[in-house]
Amino acid sequence: MRRAGVLLAGGSSTRMGRDKARLPCGCVTLIEHQLETLARLALDSVYISARPGGGYEDLGVPVLEDDCPGAGPLAGIAKALSAGGASWVVVLAVDMPAMTADYLGRLLHGCAPGMGCVPQNGAFYEPLAAVYPQECLGLAQRLLLGRSLAMQNFVRQGVAENRLQSIRVTEAERELFANWNTPDLAGR
Repeated sequence: MRRAGVLLAGGSSTRMGRDKARLPCGCVTLIEHQLETLARLALDSVYISARPGGGYEDLGVPVLEDDCPGAGPLAGIAKALSAGGASWVVVLAVDMPAMTADYLGRLLHGCAPGMGCVPQNGAFYEPLAAVYPQECLGLAQRLLLGRSLAMQNFVRQGVAENRLQSIRVTEAERELFANWNTPDLAGR
């Protein structure tokens, strides 16, 4: 069974004030750091999900441009699920630099056929560092058509349809989900 990864880098970075994917993260940019995280998973393919004209072609990774610009991460996940025929797609947001390949690998290895894994942090899901099965494509497309774009809703419905299982986030794992959305959070 094929496994793919998609790095979600389609946001406009309005709160950051500049393209956060190109922020420095150690000796590389944030997007390069996240691509390295996905590469450690030895997936069959890796993509970057980006808005049209996002400008990431120089990274040597196929870019999947959103079919529904402005529809947020759900559009990128739907596009990745429809590309390449992978049974599972590991999703990683560009702005979560503390996320590890080890954690994502544990999620991936915990997936049963036709079932994905999404971390649950208290009452909320962490849908941008998760594994989605091919079987979630129809749900994603239906929600996009209805302009129901909230990721929490997508995950709740996936859980209700037995396409996703939630995995509890431990206290020690919470730091993995810290994101760089604003200049004051970048580089922490």
